[in-house]
Amino acid sequence: MVWTGLLFSVVLCLPPLLVGLESPHVMGGSEARTLLKSRETWTRARQGQPLAWLLPSANGQRVLSEPPMTVWLHGLAWWNLDPESASPQTLAWRARVI
Repeated sequence: MVWTGLLFSVVLCLPPLLVGLESPHVMGGSEARTLLKSRETWTRARQGQPLAWLLPSANGQRVLSEPPMTVWLHGLAWWNLDPESASPQTLAWRARVI
């Protein structure tokens, strides 16, 4: 009975979450700021700064006002991509899936 209710809830809530997933454009200011932090931190980590993941940055400034979990999840989604050749659309899509 519990599993049926949980499955029903997931099926009911899934379609609204998938709306706009394939949009090629960043959808809002919050998404843009998060992607900026994630991409900058990811690039720094790939350039040989392994501690970049501990303190994400945006525009060269450390971001201490927000928890870094989203940046970590984006890094997980982008682990096999190259920062030099990855398209913004690919990065945004993978970030949205996470």
